[in-house]
Amino acid sequence: MKFKLTPADRRALAHRLQQARRSMGLTQTQAAKRLGIGAMTLANYEQARIELPLALLPRVARLYRVRPDELIFGIVPPAKELDLEQREQVAQVLEDARRLVADVQTLMGRLEQTLKPRPRVTYLDPSRGRHDADRRPDSAPLSGAQSTERPVPTRFDPAYRRWVT
Repeated sequence: MKFKLTPADRRALAHRLQQARRSMGLTQTQAAKRLGIGAMTLANYEQARIELPLALLPRVARLYRVRPDELIFGIVPPAKELDLEQREQVAQVLEDARRLVADVQTLMGRLEQTLKPRPRVTYLDPSRGRHDADRRPDSAPLSGAQSTERPVPTRFDPAYRRWVT
């Protein structure tokens, strides 16, 4: 025995298909592509010009994230009431999730601080106990215990066996 929809039921199904697609934020072209059918075919289903094949119904329901009986009959199952213990468990899970998000944000902030470019390193006068290779070529010898900024080395020079800027 073949199941046949009445014209009113077909129009109601077409309307529910269109509403479900729109609630997912999809265009007819996008939805048709994901379903593997033509855009005009989907448009015909949504306009009730042709009947939606039963074999396609599960794929459509999965794409629109609804149950097949919701599309066919328009029945939305009633929301289940939670008892006090279940509500407390849900509240605890939500609180744990909020704490987890806060911890992740803190860690991300620390990571950003760690990955920031390092400031230039300052060092004392190279003439006081430092090797000449550490002296900056563009600076004159310093007197006393003055400090100056040293550029951060950017590459290793194998000829001199040291890091250079």
